[in-house]
Amino acid sequence: MALSKWKELMSGHEEYKLILKDISAIQQDLQEPPIVMIAGEFKAGKSTFINAWLGEKILTADVTPATAVVTKLTYGKTKKVIGHFKNGETKEYDEQWLEQLTAEREGRFGFVRKQLSHIELKLPVEKLQHVTIVDSPGLNATIDHHTDATEMFLHRADKMIWLFNYQFFGTSTEVAELKKINELGITPVGVVNRIDLHDEEEEELSEFLDGERRKFRSLISGLTGVSALEALEGKLENNDTKLKWSNWAEVEKIFETLKAEDNKPQRMFERLKKPLQQLDQLWINKKADAGFYELQPLVYSFFDHDLPRVLKDREQIEEKLLQMDQQFSIVEEAISSLSNTESFEELTQSSHSHGIDLSKKNWEDKVQFKVEDISGCYQSIMTASEN
Repeated sequence: MALSKWKELMSGHEEYKLILKDISAIQQDLQEPPIVMIAGEFKAGKSTFINAWLGEKILTADVTPATAVVTKLTYGKTKKVIGHFKNGETKEYDEQWLEQLTAEREGRFGFVRKQLSHIELKLPVEKLQHVTIVDSPGLNATIDHHTDATEMFLHRADKMIWLFNYQFFGTSTEVAELKKINELGITPVGVVNRIDLHDEEEEELSEFLDGERRKFRSLISGLTGVSALEALEGKLENNDTKLKWSNWAEVEKIFETLKAEDNKPQRMFERLKKPLQQLDQLWINKKADAGFYELQPLVYSFFDHDLPRVLKDREQIEEKLLQMDQQFSIVEEAISSLSNTESFEELTQSSHSHGIDLSKKNWEDKVQFKVEDISGCYQSIMTASEN
């Protein structure tokens, strides 16, 4: 609900386009089961590994970099191929074009592949109701947009299986990529593929795995050896011997553990940090563009210097008003007393009591009228001030 409100507020504003894209991805991923990304270098056997897990040959595997775009496998009642483009648009394709869309092939789909963010492949496979699988191009592939596509999708993964190639185990580029993945808050589960090539006469497989496990213990969580090709052949041929020699039972255990350790809510909160930081920076920039920081010194100067002076002037004015009020009270009392006198003698006596010296003798003709006029004017002033 909150994410939908964010999208509503930001829609239609060009400056929020990238943030909106991230939030849309987070909202979509929240509605799906945990996303497990199968990652590794070129020719580690990632597509064959996924085919073995599915129990059927769905994805293309080749001697060249076969996977050209990120392929996301989700559950669906019927098989569907949906292209998700970088501009946010989607398009459904006939399943016969799956290889052309996902594998590096010549033809008219070459341009389309470069515009794709990823391909979503919906399959009626029960396993996919509990986990979403992502097949990625090799991170050391010689084609730049292959590597870019994988790195763009890395932050969306909840879990990861890093597939090592037994023949080229522990390259310097692998170490660099694993460090980068760990910085994203993901510790991959390590799996060594093609153990069928291992020579037991030279070294026992368990000893080999123990040694490599110690080398990579800070970058991966565990290390298991399998043969994805033998596992796939064993399932397709119903050959229990091949399936056993492939050590595929260990892979099934890994997936069961990954499903049980569902950390999706935590990953979603971590992923929200990026759009929040971007949004915060946008508002900082807007404030700067509006001259906020140019006015800031003037605001501080007012509070430090001008405001104290204004408050001091206010105190002085209030003190003077109090003095004036006291003086008006004296005058009001004097006028009240004078207005009640009926003879010059009474006036003289009353004026002396208020400190007033009267020497005029024409009281009845002039003074009494003046007193009444002053009294009336004073009462008018007081009435007006009260209103």
